[in-house]
Amino acid sequence: MDKKVLKSLGKALKHGRIEENLTQNALAELVDVDWTTIGCIERGVHPCNILIFIKICQVLKLSPSEIFDTLDLNHVNRRVKGMLKGPLKRKRKPQERHLK
Repeated sequence: MDKKVLKSLGKALKHGRIEENLTQNALAELVDVDWTTIGCIERGVHPCNILIFIKICQVLKLSPSEIFDTLDLNHVNRRVKGMLKGPLKRKRKPQERHLK
């Protein structure tokens, strides 16, 4: 994953944590992870497991879509953008199956 995306995600989660007046340690206890994991996520050091991300959002009273809306994806390369848009578009019509 692009490091800028990870940093942007971490920054948004950190902002939410501060808004809830939680320390990294307190958030970590509520999410049931080590406090260093929260620090790594907030700094964009490593990707966040989707289940941990959802738990963090629940504790911070944020919807995942609110977090994703804050991400700046302008710098993401074309290949990744294509992957994000690809499943929504169908390039050709599905072939009809002939039942015999």
